[in-house]
Amino acid sequence: MFLSKEKDLVGEIDALLDEERDLLTAGALNSLQDLLDRKKALFEQLRDLEDASEENLSALRVKSERNQPLLEASMRAVRSVADRMKDLSRVRNSLETYTNQGERYAVPMTAGRKLEKRA
Repeated sequence: MFLSKEKDLVGEIDALLDEERDLLTAGALNSLQDLLDRKKALFEQLRDLEDASEENLSALRVKSERNQPLLEASMRAVRSVADRMKDLSRVRNSLETYTNQGERYAVPMTAGRKLEKRA
């Protein structure tokens, strides 16, 4: 019974890690939260098993390590997009320029105001 439960659990985690890799390579980041919740629950069950075989754990470790660079790249991409969106918002809401003393000066831009450019 114990070995069957371990084998089923390891099989579920194995399939989940394959699904995670597929989602990451497809860029389907919106599906990762649900997958993370399922992954956490399965790994908690695995932790509760008293003597999981080293062979099964080793196979899961290899797949997990294979997915790690993809997860890290996805996180960098999300951070990059967030930073870019923050920059665009700042540019849209103010104009940064310099005073005649060389100090940075931000001109707030409000809706309806237009900036006149002179040559």
